Amino acid sequence: MRSLHTRTRIPDWYKWAKEHRDLFKQPSVEEMKFVTQIFSEAHFTALIRKKETLEGRPVADPFLVVKAKEENAMLVTQEELRENAAKIPNVCENFDVQYTNLEGFMKKEGWQF
Repeated sequence: MRSLHTRTRIPDWYKWAKEHRDLFKQPSVEEMKFVTQIFSEAHFTALIRKKETLEGRPVADPFLVVKAKEENAMLVTQEELRENAAKIPNVCENFDVQYTNLEGFMKKEGWQF
């Protein structure tokens, strides 16, 4: 008889993060309010993909945007801005958070190879 259960491979980074939970701080009340503000934009609810919901896995994207805003920092992402998308650059644009890709970050920091 064939089993209907499939095993999902857990990524190494996820295992590492679970083993180092002490590095990850609980969001403040203000941060949670900002996350709520992000999700008040209907199309940004797509940041939480169905797979993460079904597997009970965390979603970091909105918290990265919140932390960058709070720290007045630049968020580095390889995602690209796409019209009407639920991607980090779109959230950053909407909430006036600086962002760039890895190459842009290296240029900004004056890295040379």
